[in-house]
Amino acid sequence: MSVTLVVVPSDDRAGLGYIFRRAGMSAPDSIPSSSRIEKIDIHPESGQWVVHLASPGVAAFSEECCELICLAFHKILGDRCDAQVKLAAAAAAVDASGLERCWERVVERVLDCAPSVGVWLGQARCRIDGDCMIVEVPGEVQRTKLAERGCASLISDALHHVAGVRMAVMIDVGEFDAPRDPPEDDVCMPSDADAASAPPQLPAPSPATEKRRGRRRRVVTDEGAIRGRWFTDPAQPVSSLVQGQKKAVARGEVFGYVERLTRTGLKIVSFSITDREDSIMCKCFCDPEEPSFGLTEGQWARVRGEVQYDQYAREIVLAVSDIMPDSAPTRHDTSPDKRVELHLHTK
Repeated sequence: MSVTLVVVPSDDRAGLGYIFRRAGMSAPDSIPSSSRIEKIDIHPESGQWVVHLASPGVAAFSEECCELICLAFHKILGDRCDAQVKLAAAAAAVDASGLERCWERVVERVLDCAPSVGVWLGQARCRIDGDCMIVEVPGEVQRTKLAERGCASLISDALHHVAGVRMAVMIDVGEFDAPRDPPEDDVCMPSDADAASAPPQLPAPSPATEKRRGRRRRVVTDEGAIRGRWFTDPAQPVSSLVQGQKKAVARGEVFGYVERLTRTGLKIVSFSITDREDSIMCKCFCDPEEPSFGLTEGQWARVRGEVQYDQYAREIVLAVSDIMPDSAPTRHDTSPDKRVELHLHTK
């Protein structure tokens, strides 16, 4: 029984420009810039690599272009294998309205294969530009996260499964409507012009009214916790957090700690944590009288809260309710045969 390995490259390595740079060659002008590698079939027994190319204009690939692509692979791989180039079938024409009708099913198919990307596909939309599908997201953070996870290939496969159409997919930052109301977490810093044109000050509200307006549930901090309750729930990788989780637990190194005061007198504490694989912003809504958490850059913490989409930050954040101190993970060599790494400088 023959075995075939199928490799789907990530978005940043699927372009032919990357292959030519690795081979130390210049990409020919005759190859479209949107050309990319759809997949690679590897036959271990024969040492043959079949490179499937996808391009909005597959007819633009001449025999000379295919030979140059094979030469680039031979320079990278040497004599260990034999590379062949195959062109993907041209994508069938799809009208924009038909694509919009099947977009939700395409997203569902992607989430079935990779549930974690649902965090970043929450507000994505699509449009057709020629023979290419453009997936637009609200910000650069979403675009980067989806590119790191090879989401363009996932969407292309899902579209082929749902609509029977194979198209090149690009992820880009689109223009989305900004929130109508000003962000609640904006710092109250009026300009001189605003202060000059401001209406006369109204009488200050009575203490009882002010107390009702600023009333918030008092946060009880357990002994040993930084804020909120002491908990022992295991932490999950930051990359696996999904929008809608109610009591998600994550741990990581703290950075970007900021405390701000809103126009309504509410204090918002925001910081980010990273587990060295992925990162997420954390937010806490506190009373102005609540003491500072005392978190410092580089400190490790374990947080628990709800994963939400923040329309002002335009990314997924963790609305934190409980914070506990944590320690950085340590590496242990459990191998019975210990190893040593050798480092050598040569001329």
